[in-house]
Order: sequence, then structure tokens, then C-alpha cells
Amino acid sequence: MENIINYPHSHNISARKEIPNACKSQKSSLSLAYTIYDIQLNSQNNSLSDKLVRKNLWRSILNNLWYQRLFLSKQNRLTGRYYDQNYDPYLSSSKAQYKNIMSELSTILKKSMVCTCSNPNTSRQVDSASLQVEYMWPRSLYSNLINPARVYSERLRAYLLELSKRTNKNLSLDNIPLYVVSNNFGKMVVSEQPSYIKSNVLPNFYRVNTQYMDQAWFFVNFDDACEYMNSILDKSLVTKRQVALKIFTSNLGAFYSLAQKYRNQIVFRVIPDLNELSLLMTRYKYDRYLEFHPLQRYSKMSFQGQPVYIVKIYDDRNERQYASMTSNRNDKELIPIFMSYNDARFEEKRWKTSDKVLGFKNRSKIVVYNLEKFLENLEKTEEKEGLSYTIIPPRSSYLHLKNLENQQLSISPWWVDFTSGISSISLWFKRIAWSLTSKHPINL
Repeated sequence: MENIINYPHSHNISARKEIPNACKSQKSSLSLAYTIYDIQLNSQNNSLSDKLVRKNLWRSILNNLWYQRLFLSKQNRLTGRYYDQNYDPYLSSSKAQYKNIMSELSTILKKSMVCTCSNPNTSRQVDSASLQVEYMWPRSLYSNLINPARVYSERLRAYLLELSKRTNKNLSLDNIPLYVVSNNFGKMVVSEQPSYIKSNVLPNFYRVNTQYMDQAWFFVNFDDACEYMNSILDKSLVTKRQVALKIFTSNLGAFYSLAQKYRNQIVFRVIPDLNELSLLMTRYKYDRYLEFHPLQRYSKMSFQGQPVYIVKIYDDRNERQYASMTSNRNDKELIPIFMSYNDARFEEKRWKTSDKVLGFKNRSKIVVYNLEKFLENLEKTEEKEGLSYTIIPPRSSYLHLKNLENQQLSISPWWVDFTSGISSISLWFKRIAWSLTSKHPINL
């Protein structure tokens, strides 16, 4: 039976006479099966067959300089013959060249690959044998001439990164604590969102597998971060001891640097102080001293972003001025931006009783805005009005950091390094044990 299956199709008449009748029926049924399979294959791959092109000199120049069309599909006889005729001799000529091509392809798949499939909403679980996804691989000339948005996106990313560094330097954003949930090795826990993120002005230039972008959450309030960590532990399938999550103290400067650097890979969010937000919408907004910024978006029970407060004082001539404070470094007048309404009220009362406003019939207002929009408009505001600001973190964050510092001083540094090393070694032993005891697929 093996001789019949492996027998070449181009056999001569004399060889065919030597085949027994039983083998003839088996041979004919095998040929019939191949014929039926070819008919089904051609009916399913007519569109793919029309798109396949033959390799020539002009096509090679076009693929290297302009763009190249790629098709991803399950392997079949049609694509196999196309690969053997066009790419196999080319790739087998140089292993180093083949590695370079695959390395460049894997890199471009993450950055600027354009999907031109007819159905961009294709599910991740694709089990159809006739499904093909077409990609356009932009090369150097195409990327710089036909697709200038890609170049603009890179320049915008560099500009935003430089802007975040300048804003961090002017406002000392490193002094504003934020809290993130991390594992025992200091790696941040991110959440995967099933919805498509459309908020990017210049999203990635590929549309496959971009519907699932991770979100990194930075919390203003320590208690909110703890509640988020406990919710992860409650939903985890393993024990809390194995997960070993903890709260890591970061800062607003690190948040903005990461947000600009990885703006097309991860969505970074600042989770506002929920307690402050609740008090603002239920109590503070009825205070006669409070007014909302004209550009602030809010409703009866909603508020956009993390609230910040600016103290404004009007004298008897209806001239507006900001409550300011003097910096200890260079005696520069700074306008404080408060993240707590109680802190803003305290500053407003102190400023009204100071020597700067004695003799005036004053009325004050506390303007509430959100932190994100304030930082976006900061450069325009400074250039237009010539003002300098400083952000004052809430008093609760100061007390928490002070308590955390006292706890860290009571723990010896060598004990922290020792426990961290033990956790790392334990994790590697668990991975090795899992690798040795797990079943692996057998290559047939």
C-alpha cells in the first residue's frame, strides 16, 4: 500500500499493467479524492489566487522601497505552491538575510502594519479555513511620502515627551504622590479592557489586535488603591499569598512621562480621589464660595477628572488676583493649586487676613477645575498671563507618606533585600517545577 501512495502520478503504461486490480481501485479512489479536494480548494481560494503575484525585478524593487502586500491564512496547497515558486529559493540563499527579514517584519507588525481585510471586526478565535487577512507593509518611501501622519506622530510623541519634562520641572510633579498596584517584584498591574479605545488622536496604523489595549491606573487616594487591590485578590483564582500584591507609591511626574512614552501601547488613567469627588458633588458645590471653571464638564452627579481648586480674590474695584505664596528657593511668587477643598478654604481665609489685602473690601471665590485639563493648558496660561503655579497635594497624602516613612525606618534594609531575593528564587523554582511536570506537545 505504501508503494501505491508514494507512486508518482507520471507513471508509464507498462508500470500501470503491473498494478493489481485492488490497488487500481485504491489508486483511482485516491486520485478522485485529490480531484475533489482541488475543486473545493479552488472554489474557496479564488479571491486569494487572484491576489497572488509572481516575483520579478520590478516587484522586488517595489517591495523593498514602496510597500509589500502580505496575506496571513492557514496553510493550504495553493499557498504552499506559491511559496515554493517565489520565496523559497530567495530565502534559502542567505540565512542571515532571512533572519533580518523576519526580525524587521516582527517589529513592523507592532508599529505600522496596515490591515486591509474586508472585515476589521474579526474575532480573535478564527477557525475558518478559508479566511485570509491582507496586510500592507509600508516601506521607507511609502512611510515618509504617502504616510506623513506616521512621521508627524513620531514628532508629536517626542514633543509631548519634552513638554511633560518641562511641565514636571516647572511644577515639581515628582512631589505629587500617586499610588499604583504592583506585584512582589515592583511590576505594575494593568487591566485589559474589552472595548475599543478610540480616544487617541493618532492611533496605531494597524487595526488587528488593537481592540484590546491595556489600562494602567494611578490612584490619587491610597484607600482607593487598596480597594482596587482587594478586588483583584477576590477575583483571583490563586491564593492571596501566591499573588503577593502591594501598593507602590509613584508620582505625577512618572505618570506623565509614561503616558507620553507609551501612548500607543497602554492607556494611562488617573483615578481621582473618590471621597473628595463625592463631597464635591454632594456638599461643596452648594457652598457660596465655590464656582466651576467655564471649561469644566460636570452635571448634577458627575464631574470630569480629578478636582483641583484655585483661590481667586476680588477687591472693591472688582479687580481679580490670585492667592499666592512665596517659594523658599528663589523668592518667586507661586499660585497654589490645591487638590483638597478644605486646604483651599484654609488658604483663602489665611490670605484674606494677611497684610496684602488689608484696607480692601474683599470677596473671594474658589474655582474648581480638573487636573488633566489644567496641565494641558498650563503652557498657554503661563505664556499669556506670566504666572507660575505649584500643586499642593492633599493633607491625607502627606500624613500617609509620613507614616510610611516611619515604618520603613523601623525595618532594616538588609531584611527587605533578603525577602525580595527569597521571593524571586521561589518563583523561579515554581516555574522550573511546572515546566518539568507539565505535558508538552509531541512533534509528529
